[in-house]
Amino acid sequence: MYALYQFVSKHPKMLCAASLLIMLVLVIPCKNLYFDSSQETWLLDENETLREYRTFKQDFDWQPQLLVGLSELKPLSLNIEETKLELSERLKAIKHIKQVNLLPIQREGQHLINIDIIYGEEHLFADINKSVFADVKEAVANTIDENALSVHYSGIAINATFFNNWDYDRNLISPIFFALIILVLTYTFRTFAAVLMPLLVIAATSACSYGLLAWFGWHINALTSILVIIVIAASINDTVHVLKEFYAARNEGCDPRESAQVAFTQVFYPCLYTTLTTCAGFIALAFTQLAPVREFGVIAALTVCFAFLFTMFPVCSLLQFFHGTHQHSKNGDGWSQRFLTIARTGRIPILLMALILGVLSILYIPSVDVDSGVRNYFHEDSQMSHDLNYFAEHYGDDYRVQLVMNKKESLAEETKFVNQLRHELRQIDGVAGLDWLPLQHSDQMPLLAIERLASQGKYVSTDGSRMRMRLRMQASSDKEFIKVRQRVEEKLDVYSNRNPVLTGMDLLTAEMNTYIIQGLATSFSIAFVITSCFLLVFFRGTWFSCLAIVLCLWPIMSAVTLMPVLDIKLNLTTMLIAAITFCTVVDDSIHITSRYLDARRNSATGNESLLETFKHSGSAIWITTLILGIGFAVNVIGRHQPTVEFGILASSITFLALIADTILFAAILSFFKDKPQAN
Repeated sequence: MYALYQFVSKHPKMLCAASLLIMLVLVIPCKNLYFDSSQETWLLDENETLREYRTFKQDFDWQPQLLVGLSELKPLSLNIEETKLELSERLKAIKHIKQVNLLPIQREGQHLINIDIIYGEEHLFADINKSVFADVKEAVANTIDENALSVHYSGIAINATFFNNWDYDRNLISPIFFALIILVLTYTFRTFAAVLMPLLVIAATSACSYGLLAWFGWHINALTSILVIIVIAASINDTVHVLKEFYAARNEGCDPRESAQVAFTQVFYPCLYTTLTTCAGFIALAFTQLAPVREFGVIAALTVCFAFLFTMFPVCSLLQFFHGTHQHSKNGDGWSQRFLTIARTGRIPILLMALILGVLSILYIPSVDVDSGVRNYFHEDSQMSHDLNYFAEHYGDDYRVQLVMNKKESLAEETKFVNQLRHELRQIDGVAGLDWLPLQHSDQMPLLAIERLASQGKYVSTDGSRMRMRLRMQASSDKEFIKVRQRVEEKLDVYSNRNPVLTGMDLLTAEMNTYIIQGLATSFSIAFVITSCFLLVFFRGTWFSCLAIVLCLWPIMSAVTLMPVLDIKLNLTTMLIAAITFCTVVDDSIHITSRYLDARRNSATGNESLLETFKHSGSAIWITTLILGIGFAVNVIGRHQPTVEFGILASSITFLALIADTILFAAILSFFKDKPQAN
């Protein structure tokens, strides 16, 4: 280790130049990165549901649609049909709008407008949705009297609102998070280096992470866009421990070069261990069946590696040129003694409470619901939630599924078949209706007119062999929707000669539910096994290895009890919270255990070892917890419901990790006094 540091201290320019070169090489392809929010990117190419959806889109030239619902608030003085026609003409003039259909669904006081969108390139899905939705709302505002008609949106409006809220939260929360980092580091260390170094590591690691994303040919999506959280967590955890050791040595009279050496040798192995275990946790996500989750796992694992390399080499080599000291290390003794006193005097209540939380988490796990439905992405009192309720109440539009079947007769004859099928499907609990053709028609309507209507709405495939219908389903969650879908498929087995296929974007979203719980169970199990094996090797014995494993698991498991209580569902966002916070939890437990063992190896007593541990690693953990815990908690001010849920759970896990790695750690060891020995 001494020889490695000698290399680091003697070649600061080379290390900085090498780091800069790596950044430049990786950043070059970033110009090709773009945000891709298409539902098709979530499932693997071999997924049967995805293949059927792509075939459906190609055969019917189908694109996602925007639905506008108009509800009469009072007897109208205006001519509603003229108003709808005027609005239709304005909508047709909007860029990317292909066709506007005024659907004559016969419900008193309710009117529905269906808008077809032209997307072109798939990766512009989110941008076009937001642009079209904004233009449509402006056209509606200029046409509709809000005192006479209330307006509700569905279809691509859900996606557009989702990403508008996402963008709003990122633009609001990210600056607050970075300001918090600067504020806490400035107050804690009060030196220029202590603020500069973490920010440099965050910037360098972020550049490399998104550069790797581009090199692999992947795109930014809702998951990889939050890589910056991983970057901040990994960078702060490593650099704060280095800075704490550096300034502790400076305050003891060491010169900058000696202090940098102390910091390097003291934290190199603990940081290496945390990097390896955290990588294992993220790599385990590659075993899921959701493509973006796999990509996220790989990039997040490499991100943690970059944070370690940039911290241990360029940062440690640069610290020898900073001569400042910070003046708050003396407070560490007082805080350390207070924590140790609390842990020892209250060890029995502390351990009982920890045990109760652990048991509750085991009991509560089965009651955690899995639901990635769109309702979970919006606050209950938001306009989008009101719109979803409106369409569910008036049109049974909780879920819209496309039903594709072989066309055997003329369209006039097929109309009779559809009416019969509509009647049969309506008998199924959860089916609200079956829609076909955009306009009213009768059996006496000329065949050419019916053919023209079908071709305009793409209700018949380009080769004329297939026809499509829209099946409207009512369900309170994705889990319930899957049950309704199964009942419909059983009914359609009677018409197997027509090769019926259910497809559509809502079906793709619901398909994710199948993989969320499987992916979480598989990835967490793999991460737990690999991490446990690493800890057994690192600490060379079962006692302290088991203790470190408990300190890793307890905060995450305890936070599970909050999910049923706060009605937080397990979805794509909450699924990743364990993996994201795993970085912080593992870091804290390894650092605290390693520091304690180092003190014991130096023949210190158990009490002295704990005081030394709390003074150095404990204070560093306090700083990282303050930054990350409050930083995560800031997410609760967001508009995006998953952002709020992430803030609650991630912040809770972070602060629970602090309790586990200080009070709970000392309480457990206090029962054994000086008996547990380091190997």
